[in-house]
Amino acid sequence: MRILIADDESNNRILMHKYLQSWGQCDLVQDGSEAVEAFQIATDEGSPYDLICMDQFMDEMNGDEALKAIRTIENQWGIDPNFRTFVIIISGDSTPIQDTSLLESDACLLTLPKPITQTQLYATLQKNGFFPPEESSTSSMLLSTAQNFPQIPGLDRDSGLDRVMGNAPLYLELLGNFLHTHEADMASLQTALDADSRDIILRILHKIKGSSGNISANRVHFAAKALEDAFRRDIPLAQRTPLLAEFFAAMNELLTGLRLLDTHANRD
Repeated sequence: MRILIADDESNNRILMHKYLQSWGQCDLVQDGSEAVEAFQIATDEGSPYDLICMDQFMDEMNGDEALKAIRTIENQWGIDPNFRTFVIIISGDSTPIQDTSLLESDACLLTLPKPITQTQLYATLQKNGFFPPEESSTSSMLLSTAQNFPQIPGLDRDSGLDRVMGNAPLYLELLGNFLHTHEADMASLQTALDADSRDIILRILHKIKGSSGNISANRVHFAAKALEDAFRRDIPLAQRTPLLAEFFAAMNELLTGLRLLDTHANRD
């Protein structure tokens, strides 16, 4: 089976690749336009993708737009609608697809909420006719490596390890990526807030919301979600102020813990 994973967050790509690598050959791209280009090349070469897992909100081109372009390519090739590439669009929003008519007219499309778990993804794939991989014989060994994993304020360690099937080294990689990717976002967010740049604010919050959910940084995840929703609904500044305070406090708590963990890991 050939699989395409499209997400603008590196941690999301890493995690989805880990979930799906035993199911088939995985190609990873960073946005919707790259997904369309990869799909066009694969189709032209006669080796189309069987499955696409795609984030809804990405830079350059979102999931809706990429899906429409992919379906156009299939129509140009005369592909029967019942045998299209199966597409899963993943979103942290309550309305995962902006054009809801797509869900009504496309039998090879569904949506899943973020943060997604391995169990949820596997169940969805099997329900839709995809053959499951053989069970890994290393899972119990990986779980044993997590016993001495440190507790970090704001992080649900056990839930996070469960998301990576008990693979402590992979979880450490995801935590390190979160630190190095989103540490600079705090200054960028403050600059955007000072300039009242709504689109930039929403983009930063959305990325942090999704990435924090995947590492089970629950305080940050829910704070980012609440703040993003407040900006999308344009609620008054007085009501946004406590949400901003909670978000910055949650991020500072998490980043402080991750810096200590990163220093410890580098020392070892």
